[in-house]
Amino acid sequence: EHYFFKLSKFSGKLKSWLKKAPLQPEIKNSVKGWLEKGLEDWCISRDGPYYGFKIPGETDKYFYVWLDAPIGYISATKNLTKNWESYWKKGKVIHVIGKDIIYFHFLFWPAMLDGAGFKKPDDIIVHGFLTVNGKKMSKSRGTFFTAEDFLKLYSPEALRFFYAQHLSKKLADIDLDFENFKETINNKLVANLANFCYRTLSFSAQRYKGDVIKVKEEKLEKEVDKLIEKVKQNYQNFNYKDAISNILRISDIGNVYFQKAEPWKDTENKQAEVSFCINLVRNLSILIKPVLPE
Repeated sequence: EHYFFKLSKFSGKLKSWLKKAPLQPEIKNSVKGWLEKGLEDWCISRDGPYYGFKIPGETDKYFYVWLDAPIGYISATKNLTKNWESYWKKGKVIHVIGKDIIYFHFLFWPAMLDGAGFKKPDDIIVHGFLTVNGKKMSKSRGTFFTAEDFLKLYSPEALRFFYAQHLSKKLADIDLDFENFKETINNKLVANLANFCYRTLSFSAQRYKGDVIKVKEEKLEKEVDKLIEKVKQNYQNFNYKDAISNILRISDIGNVYFQKAEPWKDTENKQAEVSFCINLVRNLSILIKPVLPE
């Protein structure tokens, strides 16, 4: 004998939620397929020996791990704030998960929340897997390594930049190809973004002691402001790939502007141009911080 959760009774509510929520189209189609087949009631108990929580009143029965695992999200929030209940009932709730646990998060979990009087998630972002040099992670093939192993070779910031540069709100795997990794860091992070910031700040420090003066570059300012707004939207929409692309466009503008200004030829009259570049560096440092916190 086992305990069951009456999942079948939530089909209508799940269909309605699926229509309204801004979920990824490819995920919506998968979940629709399951709903159209008809949902069976969900067995939520397991006979011992079993890890996890014992069912109160039973001697050798446990809750199925996927019943209690997502409840940990709520427990974690309770540890964070006294307003945990308000957060889950009125706040904006977004989950970020891997593609192998779609079934649990798009069917069981929303139904559980609904049954317990909580709102369903506003959005669930599903990501693909990480492959290494085009292959699945595997210890036997030598394509498996830990974060600790990675730190022996490179900065975590470099990996964060690489991931962000390939990560969007799409169900796609990311391949950590080390040649591509090297090219991305050297040609985009270092040669573009870091190069502009370094040359601007070092030149200003050497020639103007880091002082800035007022400057107006209205046309370029408007162009940069539009890109800044795009970056904000990219972050809000979980499109990190586009955020990085727009950030690099701003540093492109800076690199071209600095090169055209040629401040090294006329130091006395170019402080305004260098000051404009310093403002760009300031903006870039803020925009890139979610990806490069250090």
